[in-house]
Amino acid sequence: MVGSHIQQLPSEMGQLTNLRLLDLNDCKQLEVIPRNILSSLSRLECLCMKFSFTQWAAEGVSDGESNVCLSELNHLRHLTTIEIEVPAVELLPKEDMFFENLTRYAISVGSIDKWKNSYKTSKTLELERVDRSLLSRDGIGKLLKKTEELQLSNLEEACRGPIPLRSLDNLKTLYVEKCHGLKFLFLLSTARGLSQLEEMTINDCNAMQQIIACEGEFEIKEVDHVGTDLQLLPKLRFLALRNLPELMNFDYFGSNLETTSQGMCSQGNLDIQLPFFSYQVCLSLINS
Repeated sequence: MVGSHIQQLPSEMGQLTNLRLLDLNDCKQLEVIPRNILSSLSRLECLCMKFSFTQWAAEGVSDGESNVCLSELNHLRHLTTIEIEVPAVELLPKEDMFFENLTRYAISVGSIDKWKNSYKTSKTLELERVDRSLLSRDGIGKLLKKTEELQLSNLEEACRGPIPLRSLDNLKTLYVEKCHGLKFLFLLSTARGLSQLEEMTINDCNAMQQIIACEGEFEIKEVDHVGTDLQLLPKLRFLALRNLPELMNFDYFGSNLETTSQGMCSQGNLDIQLPFFSYQVCLSLINS
């Protein structure tokens, strides 16, 4: 069915209970998947919907003619591979999601303009215009922990939301763009856990002042330098910093880098804020 002009998935598809692969990639006209079809595919292992269906129904809609909800995927106990786009955070089920057994995935959540044609890893998560309430859900936390490629865009409202230190243990590629309220990317405690990070691109973040900040008891300070004993980002080999007019420095990554790219970056005035990736939240800063 790849690339077909199908507009509605036939209800008879639900009878294919031994189906293991359903590839709906490039079915750009597909707008209707009736409920209970996907959940009936109890042996399904791979579901591909890239450049395809996005009309997921909201949870709790009782109309029998409504489209499928994402919670139906929780019934697919054998599902290990998925490619889907979820245009709105509200469409995600609040309970634990279908991420538990995934070994390969490309999942986009939010107002993603377009899919990339290819990814650098087999475990990719794209988040755009989401807030910390999403990041605190157990299902997303489990997904972040095994994600290897993470793309974040337009997260202005989420820059105070903490992510647990171990959530990004397997991260290899990080792309951050248009997070204009974000002044620090990592706390030092979080950066110590990014031992697998190989590539990092930060683009068009107007307020970004520091890549890594170290937290103190009453304040957060910029990192002037990091000793070699800390071995921060030991595998980082590519760093691109573009359109960061307030950036103060990034010279503490050591000599492991193979490629760097810098454009439109200059020093700005320090205005302390909490970072997006924070392991500890300083209450005195929040109260002030």
